[in-house]
Amino acid sequence: WRTAGLPDSRPTQPYATSEPLSLGEKESLGLSADAFASRVVRVHPLARALRADLRLGDVLVAVNGVGDCAVARTATDYIQVRHRPGEVIRVDLRRDGAARTCRLRLFDERPFREASELAQRVRHRARALRTGTGARGPRLPVS
Repeated sequence: WRTAGLPDSRPTQPYATSEPLSLGEKESLGLSADAFASRVVRVHPLARALRADLRLGDVLVAVNGVGDCAVARTATDYIQVRHRPGEVIRVDLRRDGAARTCRLRLFDERPFREASELAQRVRHRARALRTGTGARGPRLPVS
């Protein structure tokens, strides 16, 4: 990215993963063939906790009014390339045929990593409780 003159100091953590639309899908939505329109295929669990208005199947069509970029295949790529943690962006999307807009505050990987680690500890503790083992070893039956 440095050769393209793009900022690369701290990448943002994506709220979602998206895949590019086919040319036919772009055409049916009235979008340019060069548009980075993309369909959401995964929403990060922390995004739901932050109440980000993104759902599986949403079609992301523009970010802050920009709908295409020479170096981005998808809207999530564009966010990674052109925006930094701390920024608030406006994402234009299509959901069930209706146009919507949502605002997202971008974060670096730290809160997402911490949330993933916490979720892993909770799952581990829940498994230990179900199986009767814990930090202190197996539970002994009480008579």
